[in-house]
Amino acid sequence: MIYLIKIFFTCFLISSSVKADQIENNKIIFKLGDKVFTNLDIERRIQYIEIINKTKITKDKNNVNEIISDYVSSIIFYEYYLFNEIEFQNLQKDITKFYENNIENNQIYTNINEENYNSINNNIKIDLI
Repeated sequence: MIYLIKIFFTCFLISSSVKADQIENNKIIFKLGDKVFTNLDIERRIQYIEIINKTKITKDKNNVNEIISDYVSSIIFYEYYLFNEIEFQNLQKDITKFYENNIENNQIYTNINEENYNSINNNIKIDLI
């Protein structure tokens, strides 16, 4: 019985340390209205920019600050679009066409999972608006 308790306690400690690490890594970068944007959003934005530009971005402070500034500007326009319910003709078609031309036909990024696909499409939508 004591052995079983030790195993349970060890598993609990390992799982709690992993959760704590995930929480610590997900820090708020900025807020816009009631929406919060974290470093996870910035990491996805960097990945999106790398895929679109077909290059690796160094994550020094200047580059990250520039990406954050660009992302904030894009999000402001996107929120304006949502708030005012502006309707663009063929927006989804343009997003799909942009994805197909710049990502799907790119031989480097052939193994994109559904989460990355959704993130990339969301970033394309933000940029096109």
